[in-house]
Amino acid sequence: MGFVGAAVCVLANSRAVRTLLWTCVGIALLLAFAGVAHRGLARDSRFIAQPGRTVARLPAWADPELDDDVNRRLRSLGPLSLLDLQFESRIRGVLEGCPVIDRIRRVRRQWPSSYSVEIIYRRPAVVIERAGKRIPMTWDGVRLPAGAYPDAAKRLYPIRGIEGELPAPGQRLESAAFDDGIATLQQLSPYLSELSGLGILAIDVSEVSHSNRGVILRTRSGIDVRWGRPRAIVGENSVETKVHYLLAAQERMDELKEFRIDVRFSQPYVRESPSP
Repeated sequence: MGFVGAAVCVLANSRAVRTLLWTCVGIALLLAFAGVAHRGLARDSRFIAQPGRTVARLPAWADPELDDDVNRRLRSLGPLSLLDLQFESRIRGVLEGCPVIDRIRRVRRQWPSSYSVEIIYRRPAVVIERAGKRIPMTWDGVRLPAGAYPDAAKRLYPIRGIEGELPAPGQRLESAAFDDGIATLQQLSPYLSELSGLGILAIDVSEVSHSNRGVILRTRSGIDVRWGRPRAIVGENSVETKVHYLLAAQERMDELKEFRIDVRFSQPYVRESPSP
């Protein structure tokens, strides 16, 4: 019985092994056939997206030049099959590092032979002004290429007095002076329409390294406003009090031209501006 039982067990196992082997062969053949079929379809001209047929929709605030670099990068891919298994990664890869892109939300195939890329673009908040150039920057200090924002940059407040080398487009500027300039603009933003008569031209941060000076607002009227340290927690007036003093000064523009107003402390202080 022991010999017969062993023979039956071996026979059963051999049948199981053969079944498993044939199953594996069948799966391998099926995969090979599927691969051949996919490669054939991937070369099918009906599913090939041609360069220049891709569109990344621009936001309403953008200049037409904003997506020039995006489209140039996409065109560099050449004809691209929508059935390419690496389709999305190829697109994301070629757009990586593009300085105007904050992030890519979605790559969408548009059958049979087109695609679109949904992009969140970086939006400039201010410009750094120096040596006659206006360099667009985001709120968080990322430098943007000036050529992508020619009109948008003209409508932004400039920050003056930033020293040192600026980063390449797409890179972040590490600067306490820039942070003070941005913080000042954020404080003023809710009141800019009320303060339009003052004619604020620029935010000057050239003296922020001096603890007893801070940010200066340059105005069209010639009145300089010592705004102070926007990130200071104590020691200066609240933003509301500073704005209140500026609104009062705005009503006496003719008397205060060519003067400097200090709104940092309990009482506003007026003195003649230094000669340029």
